[in-house]
Amino acid sequence: MEMGTRYMGLELPSPIVVGACDLSLNPAMLKQLEDYGAGAIVFKSIFEESIQLESMQLKELLESEQERAKEISKWYSRIMTSGNDQILKDLKRARKAVKIPLIASLNAYSEEGWLYYIKVLEQEGIDGFEINFYHTPEDINLSGQEMEDREVAIIEKIVSQTSLPVSVKMTRCYTNPLYTVKRFMEAGAKGVVLFNQYISPEIDIESESNLVTFELTQDGAYRESLRFTALLHGQVEGSIVANTGIYEAEEAIKLFLAGADAVQVVSTLYLNQAQQMERIINGIQRWMERKGYENLDDFRGKCAKKNAIDPYAFERAQYVKIMLEDKKI
Repeated sequence: MEMGTRYMGLELPSPIVVGACDLSLNPAMLKQLEDYGAGAIVFKSIFEESIQLESMQLKELLESEQERAKEISKWYSRIMTSGNDQILKDLKRARKAVKIPLIASLNAYSEEGWLYYIKVLEQEGIDGFEINFYHTPEDINLSGQEMEDREVAIIEKIVSQTSLPVSVKMTRCYTNPLYTVKRFMEAGAKGVVLFNQYISPEIDIESESNLVTFELTQDGAYRESLRFTALLHGQVEGSIVANTGIYEAEEAIKLFLAGADAVQVVSTLYLNQAQQMERIINGIQRWMERKGYENLDDFRGKCAKKNAIDPYAFERAQYVKIMLEDKKI
């Protein structure tokens, strides 16, 4: 079975991509994942590094002390340089470990931060960028249109500054994610990843304090990605990558039937180790052989809205139909 696919113009040997996580910091693990059939590696998101916190604090200073902006800007440059060293060392090790495409995941805070890291990272032999828009609504005075306009402007600026392909890992916080994807691609993005997983807030009622928790994605969490993948397939020119809660071959197959060009996995690798990559790929190949498919394009998008027998399967009308059947009206 032919398992190759294309993602934002890159040729991938398989459609199973390792999403951004700590696993990318371990060169031996990356080599294992490549040997087991991974199509690409997304390097650990830079926004998770401590340097992101420092740049956020700096932005607050720049806004609150305008008269000192020039002096603080010099300090900002020093922070960016010093915090950059470890990131580049880890990235270089990752690049040496694998031959498959290596994609840098980036979430910056200011325009200066975005452009600085784009220039630094593209010199390290990476094959593309995953722009990680990890934003939650937190400003009551900021409209959804303003937030989206800012992100579109960021993509346009990044695309103008690099020759490498750019994809966008999106959150669910858009009024119309379909239209937002269209705008991102018109701005120059070659693909989108659906969707970002939030780190959820929590409160300890004994200490009466805030906590931050990180949990693996739950079984069935892929369904929202499935919905929007199926709605987008055939409507946009860029790549569609599904993410969130993909544990086994069956879930990956569903997303390819919905129209995904590739899928990203993380949680299943933490739970089942690197060998799970091979199990997923073998499971897809066995299904393809049983169905008589030679490659992914033979069935990709077969169940997308564009090609579905029931065109309302992914829309509100299906909900109404189910409710009517339940009430036997």
